[in-house]
Amino acid sequence: ERSSSLSVMAASSQPSGLARHLAVVILPPEHVRERLDVVREQHDKAFATWPAHIRLLWPAPAQLDASCVRDELAAALLQRATAFDLTIRVSSDREGSPDGASQSEARGKGKSNVKGLRAVVPGRGRAGGAKGREESKKSKDGRTYVKAMPSHEAEAIIREVTQVLYSALPGSEATPPTAPDTPDSDPLHLTLGQCASRATAAELERGLRQEEWSWEVGSVVLLSQKGRRRFTPIAEWPLAERAPADGGRDACRSDASEEPASGLV
Repeated sequence: ERSSSLSVMAASSQPSGLARHLAVVILPPEHVRERLDVVREQHDKAFATWPAHIRLLWPAPAQLDASCVRDELAAALLQRATAFDLTIRVSSDREGSPDGASQSEARGKGKSNVKGLRAVVPGRGRAGGAKGREESKKSKDGRTYVKAMPSHEAEAIIREVTQVLYSALPGSEATPPTAPDTPDSDPLHLTLGQCASRATAAELERGLRQEEWSWEVGSVVLLSQKGRRRFTPIAEWPLAERAPADGGRDACRSDASEEPASGLV
């Protein structure tokens, strides 16, 4: 009986489900983060807890506490996902879709950036028009969030990367579940701040309308929080390098006797 009870205790202590102290995110590089933090420090109540980020998974699977699982995800991303350019901006109508087109229609026009996955990643397909123009703001607990958002095409690429993460998790389905705390429940975004009213949020948005933040996304980062401290990076998983553009072939050409470089998607 003693050994049996110890086994039960050991099993109950093993990580399972989701862990709120873990998050998988895209982090801007330092020069972009500094510009974002000028706004966030004044307006984002989570500034002291979270770095500027685009959330992929939070709460994240508790399996990510295990180094062997992290290694599997790192290998999957390097093999199946490629670095890509990202621009985010505060905008009522995001770029990337024709007027009146839904998100799902716009995603169908994008080219897949992930090997072995469809170009279209299932989403809720929010319609354009009046409802779509409110996507850059959301209300929660009486506060209105102001967010910088990617284009529809870039969002589709990011969701594909998230799908790679899920497909590499032991025992997980290929498609992330749709739930209130998963990215598929809300357009992907980077939070810039919260305002007491929609009018104040609209004023802040107008002041940021001409701003945009651009960088090459070359990795995905695992954040961890200890107690109530700030989330900090504990692992970084590179994406595969992009193949050189057509105009750069001459510069990158090697002798015919040399074997081609491997490892690129």
